Amino acid sequence: KVEVLHAHCADVGRDPAATMPIAGGSVIVTDDASRVEARMKAIGDLNRVPPERRQAAFHGNPDQVAARIAAFHRAGARGYILGMPSPHDREIVTRFATEVIPRVKRLVA
Repeated sequence: KVEVLHAHCADVGRDPAATMPIAGGSVIVTDDASRVEARMKAIGDLNRVPPERRQAAFHGNPDQVAARIAAFHRAGARGYILGMPSPHDREIVTRFATEVIPRVKRLVA
């Protein structure tokens, strides 16, 4: 997809280096795979998201979430908008900050 962005930049005479490709999606950090589905149900129910639209782009244990984010980095993303919608889960936020971010930094170094 970064190539598509660069082609559009060429079409309008814009330097691709002046852009910052962004990746994003919901985050669920858990060692228990069954919690992903339960968490998505809780988020969907509270926020009235239809079942067919309930998904988390980054989910799994810290290694899995970090690997997925690092894959986006290798594909050209240089910024991330990561969602943690209501109902908020302090454990997910804490684990993302203390376990996922350090792993991502090591993977993309």
